[in-house]
Amino acid sequence: MKKESTGGYSINNLGFQFDLQDQPISAIDIDQDQDIDIVYGKYLLLNDSVFVRMDLFPYENVISMDWGDFDGDHDLDAALLAQDSIGNYITRIFRNYGNLNFTPLEVKIQAFNKNGFIRWLDYNNDGLLDLATSGAAGVPGLFIYVNQGNAFLRKRFFRVTWLLTLVIMIMTVILISFLVTWSMSQTETGITLSLSLRQILLI
Repeated sequence: MKKESTGGYSINNLGFQFDLQDQPISAIDIDQDQDIDIVYGKYLLLNDSVFVRMDLFPYENVISMDWGDFDGDHDLDAALLAQDSIGNYITRIFRNYGNLNFTPLEVKIQAFNKNGFIRWLDYNNDGLLDLATSGAAGVPGLFIYVNQGNAFLRKRFFRVTWLLTLVIMIMTVILISFLVTWSMSQTETGITLSLSLRQILLI
């Protein structure tokens, strides 16, 4: 491991080479030994006085990753979006059983055909971590998987296209109301507005 100093900071070159240079990176104590380990894509750099590199997940390309104790056993579990060796997009939860034993859950989670994003969060404030994923699956969408307390996650989802449609409808109503009000005020001052309601709707 090489060290360089710049601007008061030390840069440590761990000496590892990776095929992909744009993988998500996490700094966590994965083995609970009070040392910070590094997860880079599918690789674990285990901090054991020196960093030891090992494969952690069976995927070629990890797109997004997050860590959280969704089952309350005090071990950090992983959720990730990734591509397998033949290019299939996969969304998977890996439960941490300790001793670096990560096992995928048999829970069907929405896969994406473009880059996505994944995060653990407690969206319903019940003290249990739920899973949020977003990305393109035919159409863009945001998906919420609700933690039921027994490691089963139920899906709720919101289509982004529905949200955009609602926003457009609201903005259209506001615009029409503004134009009608403006037209009436101009008419009162002797200025005739020649736009009809049909013309307004076509704008």
